[in-house]
Amino acid sequence: MKFFLLVSCAVVCAALSFMWHKPWLGGVGLLCGFATMWIDRDPVRVEARERELEGTMEVRKMRAKREP
Repeated sequence: MKFFLLVSCAVVCAALSFMWHKPWLGGVGLLCGFATMWIDRDPVRVEARERELEGTMEVRKMRAKREP
């Protein structure tokens, strides 16, 4: 919900800056857009070890068993 509110605020500010010939209003719209990017973040784990089903040692053992 916060994402859509900030995006709509940015779009409205950008549109009003063209309509009323106020460049500072476009700047406010850009700031709202950047705030949207930084505020609305999804908690995503980047660590590859946590995402894998098997650890690196298990993978190495399986590969070593397959090779003749």
